[in-house]
Amino acid sequence: MDLNLMKCEQEEARLFLLEEEETRNLLRELFGWSIVDDFLVKSFPFESLNKALAFSNRVALIAQQENQFPKIVLNSSKAEFHLQTKLVEGLTKNDFIFAAKIDEQFKNIY
Repeated sequence: MDLNLMKCEQEEARLFLLEEEETRNLLRELFGWSIVDDFLVKSFPFESLNKALAFSNRVALIAQQENQFPKIVLNSSKAEFHLQTKLVEGLTKNDFIFAAKIDEQFKNIY
């Protein structure tokens, strides 16, 4: 399944908290992501804060297009993303689609 080619669901009524099995299956589609306290989390390494910030800005543009609201943590050598659908206070398929889009952006710069 090419999650990065999918679009995030925009209709709130169609967003559902994922069951544990579906969460595990979707997590297998991603590389390096983990689930921490009901958030999908991944850190991306960078040589400098400027590069981490530039990448985060690219992701922010995609987030805006997909109507997603990631928590982004930056420091001098990484950008870390925490994804969760606030509406359901947990993970939906949108979070996995957005994670795949973040991975695709990272692949495009390296």
